Amino acid sequence: MSEADLDNLGFTPEERAAALAASDEATEIRERIREDYIATFTSPAGERVFHDLYVKGRQLESTYSQGKDPTHTAFLEGRRSMVVDIMKTLKFDDFMVIGRLRDLALANK
Repeated sequence: MSEADLDNLGFTPEERAAALAASDEATEIRERIREDYIATFTSPAGERVFHDLYVKGRQLESTYSQGKDPTHTAFLEGRRSMVVDIMKTLKFDDFMVIGRLRDLALANK
């Protein structure tokens, strides 16, 4: 939230300062967590784990389970959404991951 937004909402100067400090702290925490994700998933072991999660999270196939209990589709979509969250945090896209998976597969021939 910007300072102008806080002013328009009628915050006192003390409340405005506290809100801005909390916002700055939250931004710092998110950036530290992102750095932790990067450290975790860019190590050789972390890359292998991420690629396993990518495949198990059904990034390459539909989460729809035709003919099964509808909650099964919801379960698979929840699994997929965790991988999507990791990718968003790392600022990865599918093309980047698929290229890396191909490179790993070729290296392991």
